Amino acid sequence: MNQEITRPPLIRRLARLAALSVAWLVGLLALVLGFGAAHYSNLPGPTLRLIATIAFVVLFLGAAIYWRGGWKAWGASMTVFAVVLVWWLLIPARNDRTWITEMAVMPAAEFKGDLLTVHNVRDFVWRTSDDFDIRYEDREYDLSQVRSVDLIVSSWGMADIAHTFFSFGFADGRRLAISVESRREQGEAYSPIPGLFKQYELIYIVGDERDVIGCRAGPRGESLHVYPLLHLDTDRTRSLLVTMLQAADRLNTHPRFYRSIAQNCTTTLLGHIEHVLGRPVPLSMDFLLNGRIDQLLYQRGAIANDAPFEEVRARQQIGPAAKNVLVDSVEYSRAIRATMDDPSRPADPAPGAPADPAPGAATPD
Repeated sequence: MNQEITRPPLIRRLARLAALSVAWLVGLLALVLGFGAAHYSNLPGPTLRLIATIAFVVLFLGAAIYWRGGWKAWGASMTVFAVVLVWWLLIPARNDRTWITEMAVMPAAEFKGDLLTVHNVRDFVWRTSDDFDIRYEDREYDLSQVRSVDLIVSSWGMADIAHTFFSFGFADGRRLAISVESRREQGEAYSPIPGLFKQYELIYIVGDERDVIGCRAGPRGESLHVYPLLHLDTDRTRSLLVTMLQAADRLNTHPRFYRSIAQNCTTTLLGHIEHVLGRPVPLSMDFLLNGRIDQLLYQRGAIANDAPFEEVRARQQIGPAAKNVLVDSVEYSRAIRATMDDPSRPADPAPGAPADPAPGAATPD
């Protein structure tokens, strides 16, 4: 009898304790997020942002102290957070900031049937990270000649973090690299924490491999690996290229923010892949801690897995040829892949060779 009398109050006490624990964990998260939103707000100058940050913390904690804990205190603090959150959500992305030189010009794309015109293809000549020749070109491509897409993983010594981007191959040997990056202002360096709080806009760098790969292999001293993506036929590869260029083009009129988790170099590519496939890709922490994304794709059979992973990774590493940015564009792309022994990769045509054999024509064994 005593157990029947005491059990409901005990259950209620435990439920109340659990509810309060969850509420104050949410409150702690709100305090951290509100602090970041105020600190990285769009107020002009660091002094005003510091004042706003201090004001938020004082009001948030002051409300909890005034109401002496409990649900009233929680509700009052969350009201303060809601005000800051609405303010932060209304901060618009912009294209008219003073950008760093290599991100100052946005790409654009035009489509007329199979004819693709890409405006402002970046083709810088890099000597150091601060010394380069600025070159942009308008280039035309035949979408019916899209043949392959490679995932390129660029790392700089951190096992769990890397940069990823795509490079599309055409039948004539040309390649077009597309890299999703954080668009930074003059004097601004990238860090993942500010990237959570609308600190950077989003940009798709559309460029020649000599530029996009060359700057990382040369001046930045990064280690790059190139993996042909399997199981994407030419129609889906074409669709992937088109959707990415359409997204890049839309940013000219509808700027968006880079987000360190939901809209970064890898999760953005994943979104485009899912759009092309018409289904979600099974999630993994390796999409966020993307330094090991090549191992995940190896396990899933999305890249070549005809040998142990370390062997595949070693043969897919881009060698010293990637630093030679003064050669012809097609020769550059061919040279950086010359040491790769991947039976899944279609051979690049020699310069001047016909793009495809005529229907019914004999082909060499």
